[in-house]
Amino acid sequence: GFGGTMHLVSLTGGQIATITIPDSPYNAFVRGGVHHMYFVDGTSVKAVDRTGAITTVGTVQTVTLNNPEFGTANVIVSPDETEFVYSVPISVSPTGDSYHSKIFREKFGQAPTLLEDATGDGFAMPIAWTAKTIYVSHISYGIGGAGPFLDYSAGRPATLDTTGHETPINDCNFSDAGAISRNGDLACIETTQSASTQPEKIRVSNDSTGKQRIVEANHAGGRFRVNTDGSLVVGECTPENAWPNCTYGMFASTPNGADINSFGPADLEPDAWLPDGRIVADFLGSAGANTGPGPPSSAMYLVSADGKHKVKLSADNVFGGLIA
Repeated sequence: GFGGTMHLVSLTGGQIATITIPDSPYNAFVRGGVHHMYFVDGTSVKAVDRTGAITTVGTVQTVTLNNPEFGTANVIVSPDETEFVYSVPISVSPTGDSYHSKIFREKFGQAPTLLEDATGDGFAMPIAWTAKTIYVSHISYGIGGAGPFLDYSAGRPATLDTTGHETPINDCNFSDAGAISRNGDLACIETTQSASTQPEKIRVSNDSTGKQRIVEANHAGGRFRVNTDGSLVVGECTPENAWPNCTYGMFASTPNGADINSFGPADLEPDAWLPDGRIVADFLGSAGANTGPGPPSSAMYLVSADGKHKVKLSADNVFGGLIA
């Protein structure tokens, strides 16, 4: 299922609240805004503030499709947290090559309006909402898994305008939905190159200035995260051909850099870049590297801006963050 327990943890490691997340197809990818985290309880969309207080902001339709896979329904909140869009998987053709889904737009406390009625080779699912556009992905059955380097939350991306018109993004692939920042900054691997081409070319784009640059990286198979100053951090598992016995690590570039260099402690995968330059990261390393309570396969760390220090915040992996 897609339920579980969400722990609201401060950046000093103190636990603020514990919230039970019900089992729902909508709770596979629910992410945070600036002031709230969001999840679905039945048909209610609920917001959790920084104190752990919960309020209801709207409703979604019940998913009636049998056994919806990971990443076929999702709720994404607008940057100003006054409305949300959500996707509903409707049906799959008997041959499995045509998918019907709908995307609705709903202002908090009001009735929804249909934004897109989509039929294609995958369920249309919103993954990010910036000041300029909504991003959607297209998920087919059989590729709906998730995990380190297996996150299909941004597969076959497109932008979606306010009239429900999609524009495919064919020249660049995102590592996951988190590679698209709320402010519109993003990073993706250019698809014009051969799969065997090294170094890989990562396009870093700034939405507000329109500036782009290319950062070259080898084996950039993990998450991409862009800081507000244009810096890039990439998760890698090296050497590439040794998976799953490779070593996880982070590599970063400067705001105007054209290449990346090893950054921070080993065994970590970036999840979020804080405004002050620190990075929230998931532990993905060996048991010996995971000191403190919790199983060796999960932990959340805060890495200093210079990459020299890390502090363990929780024995759980990152679900999302309230980041201004």
